[in-house]
Amino acid sequence: MTEDLTDRRRTMGGALIALWTVNLATVALLGFVLLVFLPKMAAVFADFGTKLPKVTLVAVRVSQSPTLVVAVLALFLAVQYLGVSASREGRGVILLVGTLFVFVLVVAIAFAVFLPYVELVNSVSGA
Repeated sequence: MTEDLTDRRRTMGGALIALWTVNLATVALLGFVLLVFLPKMAAVFADFGTKLPKVTLVAVRVSQSPTLVVAVLALFLAVQYLGVSASREGRGVILLVGTLFVFVLVVAIAFAVFLPYVELVNSVSGA
């Protein structure tokens, strides 16, 4: 019985490490998109005079404050860490929900970036 409990703890520890890894990678991806990719795409849209949808304008405005982006992402990770540290039973759930939340943000930012890209391609091709 003690071996079963030890195996279970070891498996849970490995799962938590995997969730933290995915979580950190997703936060890093979001930071990259907001701080590196989005400003470059905004410059391309400005060069072509593309009118940006409101969702894209909001994303661009957020990306223009790198200190705020880094602070919010760090705060998000800190709150998640504190939640995982304080909880015994819900550690995996906290990490999973946090990872899914950041993943949804990545998808939303990607949508905000590529929505005007479609309009740009249509205007350049004459469609």
